[in-house]
Amino acid sequence: MWIPFTGLAGRILHSPAHHQLHHSDDPKHFGKNLGFALSVWDWAFGTLVIPAKTREPIVFGVGADTALFRSFAANLLIPFARVALAPTLSRIARRKTGVLTNALLRERGRVRFSRLREKVARSAR
Repeated sequence: MWIPFTGLAGRILHSPAHHQLHHSDDPKHFGKNLGFALSVWDWAFGTLVIPAKTREPIVFGVGADTALFRSFAANLLIPFARVALAPTLSRIARRKTGVLTNALLRERGRVRFSRLREKVARSAR
């Protein structure tokens, strides 16, 4: 059911359409509409996507990674494994190209973890 809140209401309150966009398979919706009832937090932190008044065609899921998440254990363990592997992938990318390649780490926000680790490492130096 598509019930969108648009305008100022869409920036303050979270509607069912906001939640559907959050579960969308479209990369432009990854990491968006993370709030529960109030969209004001998403608005403040730049993660808000306000739904259109007319229903958007949405495919739900996790995209190409769907095969990875077919078991309960995989749903629990794979995100932690990805975070743990991010520094290794970052080192491999630097050796091959001399720079961190966004294409290698960016998919689904994994680059955020490596950037955070780099900032922590720089501040520790």
